[in-house]
Amino acid sequence: MEDASQAATLDWRQQQAVDIALSGKNLFLTGGPGTGKSFTLRHIIDQLRTKHYAERLAAHAGGATEGPPRRADSVLVTAPTGVAAILVGGQTLFAKPGPGKPLPTTMMFGNMWGNKDKWRKVRTVVVDEISMVDGEFFEWWHAMLQKINMLQKIKIQLIVCGLAAALLEPSWHQHVLTLPYS
Repeated sequence: MEDASQAATLDWRQQQAVDIALSGKNLFLTGGPGTGKSFTLRHIIDQLRTKHYAERLAAHAGGATEGPPRRADSVLVTAPTGVAAILVGGQTLFAKPGPGKPLPTTMMFGNMWGNKDKWRKVRTVVVDEISMVDGEFFEWWHAMLQKINMLQKIKIQLIVCGLAAALLEPSWHQHVLTLPYS
């Protein structure tokens, strides 16, 4: 039986966001309250997990990976608070493989690469409710993600969703898609 989020269809703007995400480009999905950001984000997460799982399954069949892949491993879904993380089916930004326990210094970000076994499986990171994330924290978190990309010699796609597009430094994303009110 399909749940309501799977039974409903995407409008053309929401489908455009899914297409951008599936192309592997970084994406900032924004729009006002009630514009369908969370609905669209759930579709993006589901589609990316399906895509990455198929790619990893093919690699496993060819002997390129150890052990069979898990569908959820390739898309790391996060949010700044536990409640927001539950709503998107993810974890907080601090939870492993993130920086861990919040500390008053930047040393915690060094813990991220300590979880390299997890990072090696991740192809996309999703951050929901980006407007609730402290700007300095996000800069450090994103810098560590870039370092992980460099160390692994792969590009981990970044998709963020939320309000207040003006609060984010525009250098990290390739596409900003604003969902209009219907």
